[in-house]
This record gives sequence, C-alpha cells and structure tokens, in this order.
Amino acid sequence: MGIFSSTRVPPPKVPTDTVIPLREMDSLPLSVGICNEFSFYFQDVLNVHKLQAALDRLVSKEKWRKMGARLRRNKDGKLEYHIPAEFSEKRPGVLHSQQTFATCIADHPVLSQIPKGRGEKPVLMHPSWHFRPHMRGPNSPRSYEDWLYADIPQLAVHFVVFKDATIFTLTYLHSFMDGSGLATLTRAWTAVLRGEDDSLPPFIGYEHADDPLATLHQQRPGSDYLLAPKALKGWGFFVFVVRQMLERLWWPQEEARVVCIPSAYIKRLADVARAQLDAAHRAKNDDGSGSKPFVGESDVLLAWWIMNVVRALKPAPSRTVALINAFDARPLLTEMGLLPRPEAAFFGNAAYGCITLSAARNYLRSTAEAPLTPLAASIRRDMLTQRTVEQVQAQLAALRESLATAGRPPLYGSSDMMFFAYSNLNTFKLYEADFSHALMSTEDEDVPKANPEAYRRGTPTWISSTSTEAGFSPRNTGLFMGKDKAGYWWLFACLRKGAWKNIEEQLKAHL
Repeated sequence: MGIFSSTRVPPPKVPTDTVIPLREMDSLPLSVGICNEFSFYFQDVLNVHKLQAALDRLVSKEKWRKMGARLRRNKDGKLEYHIPAEFSEKRPGVLHSQQTFATCIADHPVLSQIPKGRGEKPVLMHPSWHFRPHMRGPNSPRSYEDWLYADIPQLAVHFVVFKDATIFTLTYLHSFMDGSGLATLTRAWTAVLRGEDDSLPPFIGYEHADDPLATLHQQRPGSDYLLAPKALKGWGFFVFVVRQMLERLWWPQEEARVVCIPSAYIKRLADVARAQLDAAHRAKNDDGSGSKPFVGESDVLLAWWIMNVVRALKPAPSRTVALINAFDARPLLTEMGLLPRPEAAFFGNAAYGCITLSAARNYLRSTAEAPLTPLAASIRRDMLTQRTVEQVQAQLAALRESLATAGRPPLYGSSDMMFFAYSNLNTFKLYEADFSHALMSTEDEDVPKANPEAYRRGTPTWISSTSTEAGFSPRNTGLFMGKDKAGYWWLFACLRKGAWKNIEEQLKAHL
C-alpha cells in the first residue's frame, strides 16, 4: 500500500478523451503529493464574469487545453492526463466557484485581518491557514485523491467578492505547475483578458514526446554532479531517516507562519555584506585584480532567515546545515535549445535546487563576528556553480539513477544534517500581475487609499500561499512570495512548533 492508496473508485474513462502520460518529474510523490493554493487579494472590485470567461477562453485554446485535463492512473499504475475533446458545463476546463458579500471586507471577522506591510523591522503575522477556509471554494479539491477520483480539471479557482475588494484562490497540484508556471498562467490569463490572444507564448510539452526534459539526463553522467560525492546511501541514509523520525517523535507538531520583512532592512544588510566582501577582496588583491565578489538582496535575505531559523532550533555546532535553494531551469533549457524562450508556456516542474552545505556553527556565531556575509556569499557561489547547463544535466541524471536503483530521489549532505528547502518567487513578479481590464466601477473608487504609493488598481496588494501535503512533512520549508509594491518581502515558512517563539524573541533582540 502506497501513500496514495485508496478504496475510492475513479470515474469511468471517456473514450473521446486524449490520453497523455505524465512526465517522470511530475509523477514524483513530491509533485503529486502537494496541493498548492495561491490567493490574490485586490483592493478593487473585479468583474468575476470577465475573469472566468478569459480563463475559460485560454484553456480552450489548442494545446492550452492540457490545463483542463483529468488525472488518472492506468492499469500499470502510471499517472496520465485525460483531456476532454471539448469542455462543457458538465466537464469544464476550470473548476469555478464564487462567494459574494454585500459588505466591505473590513466587516468580515477574519478576512479583515489580512496582513499589511508596516514598520521598519521584520514582524511575524497571522499564518495563512488563518485565512484559508475563507478564501477557498467549499468544493475545491484538497488532495491528490480528490483529483484522481473525480472528473475535475487541474485548476480550481474560487472568487470572494466584497463591495470594495476581491480575492481569488488558485488550487492545483504541484504536478500541474511550479512557480514559473504560475507566473506564465497569470501573464496568459491577463493577456486574454486584454483581448491580446495573439500575444500568447507557445505552449510546450503538450505531447509526452514534446518534453524538453525527456533526454536531458542522457547528456552526461550523474557522477559529474558537484554534490555526487555527498549523496547519502546505505547506512548513512538509514541514520538520516531514523533521526528524522526521532525529530518528529520529540516535536510532533509544526506550525506555519507569515513573516513580513521591509526591503529597506534587507538592503542595509546587503550594503554591509557587499562592503565587507569588497574590503576582503581588496585586502587579498592589492592591485584590484580578479573578479569582485557580489551578493544580491535575495542571497542576503535567505542567509539572514536561515541564520535566524538555525539559531532558533539550537543544533549542535558540528551538525551539517543543508540548504536547498530552488531555481527555475527554463533559461538553461532555452540556452540548450530545448525551449524557444524562457517565457514559453512549459507547465509542470522544471525547478532544480542549488545545495549549500555548511556546519551549524557558521550560523551560530555572534552577530559581532558577522556570519551573515560569508553565508550569503556561499549561497551566491553555489548558485553560480550549480545553476549551469552541465550541472542541471548531471543533477537530472543523478535523480534518474537514484530513482532506478534506490526507488527515491537522492539526498545530499550528511546523516546528521538539518535539511531546509526554500523558493523565491520574486523573479516572477506576481505582484505586477495586471488584472485592471476586469475592474468594476465602485462608489469609493475615488477615495484615497491609505498607502497610495503601494497601490495600483487591478494589481494584487497581497498574495498568500498555503499547501496540503500527503505522505511527507513541510517542516523546514518556505517560500518567499516576493516583494510587494510597498517594498515588503513576504515569507511563508513552516517550522516545528515552539521554534517560532524563539524566532520572535530573536527578531526583537537584534533589531
């Protein structure tokens, strides 16, 4: 019995459906086992009918119809997409739902508390789970089985409309799309909303044979992967699993929170880090030769956060901290000629991870010893060395080899490691998604907003992320949604219960 076993019976097959196997990357438990929900909050009233019609029109277009596929297993247990020959009210391309209130959002007991960026220091906010029941559809799917055993499309969209605000929530499996796919969807949706259907990017990967990742692993061996010598095997992997089980025995509960971080705060840290790196470079190179080291704000942001988390968890200084920093491989696929351009509509999963390994003591040093700068520099260095054509090819080869020999994805590090995985969606500019062509006139549209510099009509003010996992824990994972128009970074993270109290104390003590 697997983690996805069920006594439920799937709907009967429809003979006119087009059947396409899922890609191997999209069939992994980590892909089909995650149900994502992204909620977009607007300080505007949007025309839901226009939004629904535009999305339905997008999904009805030739290869874009794959978005309306039904998920099924064949007789061999392999996952497939079954695409209806045409979409109808009975078999829609998108699962729509709507709730309308005759009041302002300020009158709602829960959604009135949607967080807003404020102040000059990082602060903890209400968890997204606090709002989730009020932003998702009552019949929206919640797990892999809800898709497998019902005749529903891959995407569910629920709209919540107030007299002065609109929220819509996208619900889908991670196998359907990654962060880049979400950005592609919003760009395509808004293009159709504007009537610019001709500007849609080419849809790649409709057929199984049209998969740009299909032969990527054949280009070089997995042994070429830089982290290959650090792969956990045999006894080392067994010890790691036992330690993870003990961790969940001692700390069985976990908690997700939202962190709001002013960009000005991170910019100050980044300026200090760059100055320290520049000074160290000049000290080593009196003549100014050699390439100057550089760290971006995203590097500093991630290093700062992981430093806070490690200190809150208080591990032994000798323990290894393994940090997976996800990146989008589409630009590299374009470089290899496998995609026509990075913005092509390639749905599914094309995200890989840069891995930074470091002893916990490097995160535990006092602030006076400036641990942030070398940590940010190591994150940047590993991104530069691992985010290459050759390393992506080798990493995928290592993944295929591990799946074939061990039946699982590989793990890199040490048997005692603390394992973290984070993504940063800022590069996808979700806060710039322009739905202004769906704006409706309201009585208060001329009333000045409280923070006008952070407000542009038809664009989201806040974007929330929640997920439901099947068969594994989201502990020690997180997502940087990006930087909003007011200049605040938004982080959604999950840690073992109790760690957040330490985080809060640290934020107050060091600011």
